[in-house]
Amino acid sequence: MLPKKHRILNSRDFSQIYKNGIKVSSPYGKLMGLASPDDLGNCSYLLLRFGFIVSKKVGNAAMRNKIKRHLRAEAYELIKEYDTSFGLKKGSSEGDLSEIKFSFIAFPREDYDFKVLRRVFRGQFNQIIKRLGCSKLNYEKGILKNN
Repeated sequence: MLPKKHRILNSRDFSQIYKNGIKVSSPYGKLMGLASPDDLGNCSYLLLRFGFIVSKKVGNAAMRNKIKRHLRAEAYELIKEYDTSFGLKKGSSEGDLSEIKFSFIAFPREDYDFKVLRRVFRGQFNQIIKRLGCSKLNYEKGILKNN
């Protein structure tokens, strides 16, 4: 389960990401990312927040929940990799963090290959990080590294 500080909890955040965020689409869904304008220059310490939307068009409740479970697991892996590479220094506060919010909207499909879904989600995440101008971040072999 994603820790509460890494989740998007209110509809205002989803609306803000949808209106102003960078969008990357794939056959599995659309990932949108948004950083506040003053945060773009500082990418040394990022707080990643994720939210997932799976429409009733996608399938029954069991299928929708399974999709969200896989996406949350992949988001959790990204956060774990991020935290091991960029953990806050002692004495730093959460106010030192730059926040990037992500929202994923799943598209209806006949078949869901969950390994491919996770790989596509990771690739979309990578593209948004680059497009947000976090050139200090590099995604190599599945691990976030500081250049």
